[in-house]
Amino acid sequence: MQSVNILTIAAATIVSMALGFLWYSDYLFGKAWAKLSNNKMDKDGSSMYVIPTICFLALNSVFAYLLSALKLIELTEALVLGFFLWLGFSAVSIYISNVFQQKSLKLFFIDSGYILACILASSILLTLLK
Repeated sequence: MQSVNILTIAAATIVSMALGFLWYSDYLFGKAWAKLSNNKMDKDGSSMYVIPTICFLALNSVFAYLLSALKLIELTEALVLGFFLWLGFSAVSIYISNVFQQKSLKLFFIDSGYILACILASSILLTLLK
């Protein structure tokens, strides 16, 4: 099994957070997300970024381990694995949560689309920057 590159995991985490800043900004989906989720975004900013950073470190560590354990070295293999991990775990979890919270389908697409974008970006980084 190949070793897991800690710096690449950190880079993938930084990219995921940067995607979040853009994804949930007013330039993309921020206004729609705030309205659909009834979120006023008036919380202390530090905790809003520490927890997701830790979560993305965990996600990218597990993903890097899976890529290594499965000996997936081609970008297309990593992208396919990332897509199916998103579909089977993230998208399903977010959808179930939204159904029980009676949230809109648009909110599901915003939130799950962000996670898909992060996983696909991580697929690229973790494959190309070993």
